Amino acid sequence: MVKIFPADTFGPDYVKNILGPLPHVEAMVTGGITLDNMNAYLDKGSKAVGIGSNLVNVQRLKSPEDYQQLTEIARQYSRKAAY
Repeated sequence: MVKIFPADTFGPDYVKNILGPLPHVEAMVTGGITLDNMNAYLDKGSKAVGIGSNLVNVQRLKSPEDYQQLTEIARQYSRKAAY
């Protein structure tokens, strides 16, 4: 699997352009992946997405409620990716 970073610099069409002549390559995009754009990358051929600071913000993890919110956001990503 090839990691494409930062994905948001080039956008989802870049993944499609890379994979066009290289259909045997599996791609994972990271960098700037959000709930709003994740499926665009998956629809263009990415096999996986890496979500960093848009999912986990260490400075905001101070209470049990913060961790519950993190869990809910992770569930949202999972549900949306499973469409």
